[in-house]
Amino acid sequence: MRSLNCRVVRFWWQKAPNDVARGTALHLALRCYLTRPDLAPMLSLATGLDPEELVLVAEHANVPKTWLNAAGYMDIHCGSTVLGRTAAGAELPGTIDLLAVGPSGCLLIDHKSGGMGDGLGPYWPQLSTYAGVVRGLLPAPPLQGGAEFWIEHGQLSVVDLAQDQVIATPPGVN
Repeated sequence: MRSLNCRVVRFWWQKAPNDVARGTALHLALRCYLTRPDLAPMLSLATGLDPEELVLVAEHANVPKTWLNAAGYMDIHCGSTVLGRTAAGAELPGTIDLLAVGPSGCLLIDHKSGGMGDGLGPYWPQLSTYAGVVRGLLPAPPLQGGAEFWIEHGQLSVVDLAQDQVIATPPGVN
């Protein structure tokens, strides 16, 4: 995997009481920078993250945003709640972090905090399940691919869902 123009950063999370709270704060900040940057001045109060940390999250948010725009995905939807079902009828609730829509289809991106920031980590089952739910709920535009975006590392790992294969360098990224 190749980092897409962001430095690797280790945050210090004194204000986050646990990893779940830290991940929630990062997701909220990233969503704001991707879809409502006009609200960014209120993020420190809303998330408990320090202004210096938020500057880094804003820099990292440019990685998927720039790549999506270059690839033609101009319509971005964040935090979509979905409910899928298995063949046996079990319910699979979830939240899709980012669904980007372009003229040729859509792309599913799951945001991750922590971890090594390389590849899919242990999250392939989650990403493939979300892909199945999106295909079932939104048959058009067709799902073109999926990705894991490692918030703290600023790294994007794109998957060709038709071949279940990680693409080392996403299309359109030099």
